[in-house]
Amino acid sequence: MQEVLDLVEQIAPTEVPVFITGETGVGKEVVAQAIHEKSPRKNQPFEAINCGAFSGELLLSELFGHEEGSFTGAIRRRRGMLERANGGTLFLDEVGEMSGETQVTLLRALEEQEFTRVGGEAVITVDVRIVSATNAELDKIREDLYERIATIPIHILPLRERREDIPPLAESFLSDFREKYNKPINNMAPAVLSQLQDADWPRNVRQLRNAVERAVVLADTDELKSSDFLDAPGDPKHFANLGVVRGGRRREYERWIPSQMRSGTETSEVNIDEAKQLYNFILELKINIRRDHNAYFSDGL
Repeated sequence: MQEVLDLVEQIAPTEVPVFITGETGVGKEVVAQAIHEKSPRKNQPFEAINCGAFSGELLLSELFGHEEGSFTGAIRRRRGMLERANGGTLFLDEVGEMSGETQVTLLRALEEQEFTRVGGEAVITVDVRIVSATNAELDKIREDLYERIATIPIHILPLRERREDIPPLAESFLSDFREKYNKPINNMAPAVLSQLQDADWPRNVRQLRNAVERAVVLADTDELKSSDFLDAPGDPKHFANLGVVRGGRRREYERWIPSQMRSGTETSEVNIDEAKQLYNFILELKINIRRDHNAYFSDGL
């Protein structure tokens, strides 16, 4: 990972487009944010969009905005991501999920640095640095668009291939979450760090982060122990060990679970198996969650 960080330092002050590849959860958006924050554009907007979360006209609207009445549901004018990122950086995640037609429209906008909103006629000029990413094969991206957005390619290795990064990441997450949940946790037991480093983490940094967050929620001493983890780190059955949740910990889970729902729906990267496990976990323990999170479990979960 140090090689990636060194490259970020080198390219951030420039204006070259950057293309990041790597498995889901390796931290592609984190790298994109680092590029922005170390660039001359750092005081300007950083916008991010998961292109795989929208299709057809909705993606065009997200990228370019729309005028009132331009399609069903367009009840007012709306600025798109390109317009909102003007002067700053736009992170296009899963760019290969765009349709060929949308890729052509995006390419034209990037080359000319101008576009029109969906249903509009006024030409809007923008100055935006593009950082793109994908976890899929590159053959889904048009060659001409790839040439435009991939001047500097960066590949981020999965966590299992850079295990030396796991302890500092885990310690950083511990620091974040003990503050978030106001827990007096000073450190992780050495055995825990060893467990974390030995696990494969198929969903990479995001999975490690979630595991540490759950452990902080469950911890009842000033040191994180193996017993604070619901299952062995890296095991996808995160919610199988229901017996550990008892007494005062129920209230902590009532705080933590909605945050996981919001995170999943915002990134549009909800893992179906994990969502089912979480749903069953809530039902069995009769966890009290607000009704406005029910959308997380819609459509067949």
